[in-house]
Amino acid sequence: MKKILYILGIWGNGGIEKVISTYCERLDKTEYEISILPIEMRESVFTEKVNQLGIHMIIPSQKVKGNFICKYRIRQEIILDVVRNTQYDIIHYHNSNAVSYIYINAIKRCCPKTKVILHSHGDDAEAPFVKMKRLFNAVIRKIYQNIPDFYAACSENAGKWLFSEAAYNSQRYKTFHNAFDTKIYCINETSRNEIRMTLNIESKYLLGTVGRFCYQKNPEFILEVIRRLYDAGMDFSFLWVGDGDERESIMCKVKGEAFAEKIIFMRFSDDIPGIMSAMDAFLLPSKYEGLGLVLIEALCAGLPCYASDKIPRATKLTDKIKYLSIESPVEWANVILKDVDNGYIVRDNADNFLASRKYPETEILQSVFNLDVLMMDLNDVYRKLLK
Repeated sequence: MKKILYILGIWGNGGIEKVISTYCERLDKTEYEISILPIEMRESVFTEKVNQLGIHMIIPSQKVKGNFICKYRIRQEIILDVVRNTQYDIIHYHNSNAVSYIYINAIKRCCPKTKVILHSHGDDAEAPFVKMKRLFNAVIRKIYQNIPDFYAACSENAGKWLFSEAAYNSQRYKTFHNAFDTKIYCINETSRNEIRMTLNIESKYLLGTVGRFCYQKNPEFILEVIRRLYDAGMDFSFLWVGDGDERESIMCKVKGEAFAEKIIFMRFSDDIPGIMSAMDAFLLPSKYEGLGLVLIEALCAGLPCYASDKIPRATKLTDKIKYLSIESPVEWANVILKDVDNGYIVRDNADNFLASRKYPETEILQSVFNLDVLMMDLNDVYRKLLK
């Protein structure tokens, strides 16, 4: 049996955790013995799932704290402590910044026989010091471009961000779009009614978003859209699902605002399909995304989606998504208000409600989000590396 180790920065409730959980669920456990090493461990809806699958979750040996140099040293110690003690056949490293090259270089020096995959999940640097991080990315990926044994990314843009042109165009690169079991997002009227009753939703429309409270997800922009919808007199509530470093500051900004009663904050949920069923429209004004997996979930739930024009067009699974500029919250509010008036956003008492929320089965089968195709490609890469 071959040993696989998945490494990621933070184990929480994000897209990378969902991807790894899907791999763990679908890979043949008689062929692979799978372990997961998060550098930082947080409360997660995915933990119970992987535990039930018999996956070995390795708890980090130290807390990551201090300045940049201290954090770098601690992260490397956590990784090397694990890989020194077990001979893994494949290490599949999920990250989106160039410092991962340095960690992989340390892994290869420690375990030269181990095959290492670097998997990119982002297409830009996070604040602060964005320009400095972009420069660091360009330099580091050039120096260490030949260290990984294989390169993977969740989208073409994510691949071009983290890998050199030579690596991206080589036979050692593959785009693995973040496919998953999309059928669970098919609208469930029972879940919809139960969640709306639990949340005491009396508004005509429930808008919402799911994602971390951070620079990337652009939470201040969402506040401005909500403000303008409120000022226009729209009868709505907004369900905001997520955690993150900026959550408390956003909640503080909402206090005292006239529209505060319109927003429902939910830290996390283990029933995102049900949450999607309860919503009437979905917003994701991200400043950048490696892909934007949550949009695929929303589209599978039949939701009208309003997305940043910075998000890869690989997310255009159906025609129910509109890409709008994040320069103007007024534009977003106006488009949403227009779509309410013309019936594009459909209420559940409308005759065409269920038809409007139809699961896009044909589109999924023909798309890059076909889970069966993804797992065939992933297994093919693993087996070639092991050969």
